[in-house]
Amino acid sequence: MYNGKYYLYAITSKRVKEKSYPVKVTLGIIGRITPEGIIYSKQEMLKKIKIREYGLSHWIFHENKDICEKLQKHFNWFWKEILTGVYNRIGYCAPIKRYQFHYENSYLKEIIGCSINRNTFSKGLEKLGLQRGEISEYMKSFIDNKENSYALIDMTSIINQSKDIGINHIGYNGEKSYKP
Repeated sequence: MYNGKYYLYAITSKRVKEKSYPVKVTLGIIGRITPEGIIYSKQEMLKKIKIREYGLSHWIFHENKDICEKLQKHFNWFWKEILTGVYNRIGYCAPIKRYQFHYENSYLKEIIGCSINRNTFSKGLEKLGLQRGEISEYMKSFIDNKENSYALIDMTSIINQSKDIGINHIGYNGEKSYKP
């Protein structure tokens, strides 16, 4: 009690070599106790604030509903993880080991609510890669169902030495020929 008011503090105890008993350590104020309940301190209120990335998460999930629905239809067991991968590659060009960090700090987690860890994600990608039939059906769902309609996807690496393109990376091509 201080000035006729009651306060609530977080405390703990710790052992000190010089003393035979534990010493009380005050961690900080939680708030003031009133007949109506606890009035939390400003510091305690700030601890409850969550900062999340919102724009890209919203765009991926709400502006691409057709893609999300088709992913869910064809890859129901892994569609949330695929969206998480898309989020991480588009937003951060992140390697798989960083996916969980970016996802935990995104609004996408609030929307789809799955858990990500790099080991299960890698195993899921491996399983996904073996489902050629489902992948083909998913890709075909984006083209008109006219006879003789095809979609071609070229995933070859192109050697580009331009200084003006920001996505160029030093690496090697399929023949393991290193180029600047």
